[in-house]
Amino acid sequence: MFDPEGLQPEKSLGVLLKMEEAKQAFGDAGILEFEDIFVDHLGTNLRNEVAHGLMSDEQMFGGDVLYACWLLLKLCVLSSNWTAERFVRTMAT
Repeated sequence: MFDPEGLQPEKSLGVLLKMEEAKQAFGDAGILEFEDIFVDHLGTNLRNEVAHGLMSDEQMFGGDVLYACWLLLKLCVLSSNWTAERFVRTMAT
């Protein structure tokens, strides 16, 4: 959405995850997982750690980062499968 001056305000990941569209796309469990990994200060908070250069080289290859990479890859594969299935259903009708 654009404001009256034609600018698009920035929304943080935490705000985006609280939107109804995110809940519809990822479900409650998915939102909790994203918040724990990327946003919550009590979780791994990877977004903050990476964005502010707070991780060492060793930490960049730790289990939390590998899990986050796996999760994002899983979402990419699932969304491409969903798109392919939708395309096939459309072609069949």
